[in-house]
Amino acid sequence: MHRSIFVFQHSKENIMKHIIINLVILLLTLASCQQKNARPLENTVRETKNFSAIELNYEAGKSAAGRLFPDKLRDLPNEIIATHYPNPCSATLEDSMYIWKHNTSIQTKEDMQIVEYGSFVFTEKGWYLRVSMSPADFEKYYNCKGGLLKKGMLYTDDASWRRDKRLIAGDAMWYYIAKDKNGRLLKGTAPIETEGKLVNSTVKTAAVAKASIAWTGYGEIGNYSLTGNIKLKGAEVSMEAGRIIQATIIIDMKSITHDQKQLEEHLKDKDFFDVSRFPVAIFKTETVDYKNAGNAIAKGSLTIKGVTKPISLSLQISNAGDITVLKSEISIDRTVFGIKYNSKSFFGNLGDQAIKNNFDLAFELKLM
Repeated sequence: MHRSIFVFQHSKENIMKHIIINLVILLLTLASCQQKNARPLENTVRETKNFSAIELNYEAGKSAAGRLFPDKLRDLPNEIIATHYPNPCSATLEDSMYIWKHNTSIQTKEDMQIVEYGSFVFTEKGWYLRVSMSPADFEKYYNCKGGLLKKGMLYTDDASWRRDKRLIAGDAMWYYIAKDKNGRLLKGTAPIETEGKLVNSTVKTAAVAKASIAWTGYGEIGNYSLTGNIKLKGAEVSMEAGRIIQATIIIDMKSITHDQKQLEEHLKDKDFFDVSRFPVAIFKTETVDYKNAGNAIAKGSLTIKGVTKPISLSLQISNAGDITVLKSEISIDRTVFGIKYNSKSFFGNLGDQAIKNNFDLAFELKLM
C-alpha cells in the first residue's frame, strides 16, 4: 500500500485536489508495475550499487538536532508529490542477486524544472546521501524531456531498484528539488522500506543429515603432517530452489581428536585453540555466488578463539534426490587468529619443531 503523508495549509479545495492526484498516482503506478517490458536490469546500475561498496556523503545527510530529515532539504516547500510502489518492498532472487523491484513516480501541480534529485540511505547514524543526480539523468530515467515537469503529468522510473548480494532490510528516501516559474526551489520526498525477505518466499531451512570434518597440520621440515577430525556442533543453512542463499556453521572445538592423546590435549590447550574458553568456531556466510549448478564461492567471516576474519571458500555442490551434498577444502592461517605456537614467523631456532602457519580443513555436509 502507498504510505504518503502530505501536510498542506491550503483551502479544502486544494486538499481535495491533492487527494485526487494521489489516487491517480496509485492507479498509474499499479499499471506501470505490471508492465512486462520494464527497463532491462543492466540499465539500473546507477541506483543499485551495494551499500557497502559506495562512499556515503555524511555531510550532506546530517540533520539538525531533534529533526528527522537532512539539512539539505530543510525549509524547502514540499510541493512535489513523490511515491513508490510497492512500499514496503520485498526482494526477488535473480542470478545470485537480491533485487527490490519498485516504481518511483512524481507529479506536480504546476510546471517546474528539475534541478537535482537522488536518494538518501538511513543508517544507525541517520540519513546519508547515497547518490545525487542531474536533470539529464532525470530526463533519461523518467522519460521527461529536459527534466521539465509539466503540470499534472505523471513521471515514473519503473526500475529504480536496489540490489545486494545480501538479503538485508534497509530504509531509503528519494528526494527531488525543482524550480518553479518564479524561481522558488521546491522539494518532494519519498521514503521507501526495502525488507529483508523475499516475495512469495520459498526459502527453507535445511537440516544436516550427516557431517564430516577433517583437519591437517604440517611441520616446516620434510613431509611431516598430522591429521585428525572435529565435529559439527550445529548448522543453519537456508536454501531456495535448490541453491544455498546463506549459512552459519558452528564447529565444536572441544571435539578435536587425534590418535595421539597427548597431542590432542595440546591442541585443546592455550598454545592452540584454548577450547575451555573458546568452545566453538563459527563460519557465517555473507554471500554465496554460484558459478554454475555445481560450484559456488561462499564469502563470509570465520571466528576462532574470539577473533573474526573475512574468509572465502569454494563449494562443490551435488544433489541426489532430496539430499544436497556440500564439499570444500580450505587452508587457514592460524596466526591471524592469535595461534602462534612454534611459528617461524614469530620464533627463531625452532629446528624440526617448527609448525607451518597454515592448516587445512576438509568438510562434507549432507543436507536434507
